[in-house]
Amino acid sequence: MEDDTEKVDVLIFGLGRYGKRIARALEERDLKYIGADIDPALVNNWTEHDLNAVYCDAEDPDLGEVLPVKRVSNVISTISDVKVNIALMKLLRHENFDGRIAVTANNDDTVQILKEAGAEYILEPYKDSAKKVAEMFSHKVEKDEREEEQQEKYNEEGKSREEDDAA
Repeated sequence: MEDDTEKVDVLIFGLGRYGKRIARALEERDLKYIGADIDPALVNNWTEHDLNAVYCDAEDPDLGEVLPVKRVSNVISTISDVKVNIALMKLLRHENFDGRIAVTANNDDTVQILKEAGAEYILEPYKDSAKKVAEMFSHKVEKDEREEEQQEKYNEEGKSREEDDAA
């Protein structure tokens, strides 16, 4: 891997599309990360694209021996399996991890289960994405409505000017 004393800002579990986008966003902010996944093909794909990744099972009881948990500030799990996320949180607590842990949920029931298991940070990619899209379009609609109101006001003023000119 890398130097055994080097600090790691974020450890990302789950190297699919969501994990890869998070890694790229972290890179843009000059944050150091390590990606981890149980799928060797994903790990190879990451390393082929110069992304820092290792093969690891999020449910491995020897997690602390495989990954630099003591040097990590934050853990993000993009894995949507609630059982895996709960197991990961327990393993990290067992390793005395004192940083932030964010886990992923794809529905409200999973959010509730993860909260009950002690999750402080829950990522909801579908809900967050939907909110962002709605926000984007609501701003567009509001802008269109303002422009329409201005046009109507102008048209009304234009008509009254014409009426004034005729009088």
